[in-house]
Amino acid sequence: NGHKLTCITWVSSDTRNWAATDTLQHYIQRIKPTYVFVCLGSNELYTSDMKGCEKRIRAILSKIGNIPTIWLGPPRIMDITNSSVR
Repeated sequence: NGHKLTCITWVSSDTRNWAATDTLQHYIQRIKPTYVFVCLGSNELYTSDMKGCEKRIRAILSKIGNIPTIWLGPPRIMDITNSSVR
């Protein structure tokens, strides 16, 4: 299909890191991706600052620009003691 997969890993990063730095723009300029897959959010599952998180996500998407993007959200965390889970 003509695509090449390049993984950029920033261990323990969150939306704050990616929104506040030029790291994403650096890699976009260097790699020139045709698609971007973002996998962020697990470190912020229990944040009480959802408005701030939304603002940072919008900043990240703005940095990606018009490149087709798929955001892979954090895993669904469920209380295993929930009676509806069998």
